[in-house]
Amino acid sequence: MSQRMIYQTEETRAHILAVAERLFLERGFFDTQMKDVAEAVGMSRNTLYRYYRDKTDLGVAILESVLAEVVGDFLAALQESEQKPWPDRRAQLVAVLRAVVIEQKHETQLRYIAEFDAFFSGNRIPDNFANLQDQTPWEPVIAAFSALIEAGIEEGSIRDDLPPDVLLQLLFLTTKSVQTELTLRRPALRLWDPRMLPGLIDLLAQGLKPPA
Repeated sequence: MSQRMIYQTEETRAHILAVAERLFLERGFFDTQMKDVAEAVGMSRNTLYRYYRDKTDLGVAILESVLAEVVGDFLAALQESEQKPWPDRRAQLVAVLRAVVIEQKHETQLRYIAEFDAFFSGNRIPDNFANLQDQTPWEPVIAAFSALIEAGIEEGSIRDDLPPDVLLQLLFLTTKSVQTELTLRRPALRLWDPRMLPGLIDLLAQGLKPPA
C-alpha cells in the first residue's frame, strides 16, 4: 500500500505565519506554544512541524516579518529627514531617532521583539542562533545612519574620538535596551515617566557632540 505524500506549499506556509504572528503578538512569545498555533491554523502539530521545525524556527520567521515594519519606520523617517533643512548632520540623525523611538508606531511589534530577545538569552540561546537571524533588512538603515555619522564627523558636529561603527552600535543598543525595558516592564516601573524616551534622545544628542 502506498503511503500518501504530504507536500508543503508556500500558500500554507504564509497562512501559518500570518496566524502565528497574530497569536504571538496577542498572547506574547512566552505564552504561545506550537500546539496553540496548530490548533488556530487547523492542522496537526506533526503537519505544522513539517513547515517549521520548532518554536525557535517559527519565532525567527515572525521576527523577520515584525522587523520589516520597524525597519520601514526607520527608512520612512530617514527619507522624510532628507527633505528638510538641518543645521548639521547630528541634528538630522537625532530627529530620525526622535521620530522612530519616541513615536513607537508599532508598539505591539516592539513588544514582540523585546520578548523574543528576553526568551532567547542565557542557556536558551541555540548554538546556531546567530545564523538564524537575517540582518539584510537592516542594511539600508545601517548604511544611512553610518553615512550621517561620518558626515557629522567630517563637518565637526559629531565627535571623532570613537569610530563611526562604535557610535552607531552605542546609539542602537542604548535606544533598544531602554525601549525594551519600558515596553516589557512599564506597568511595573515605580519611576515610570513619559519623558524617559525623549530624555534619552536628548542625552544621546549631547553625547554625540565633540568633547569640549
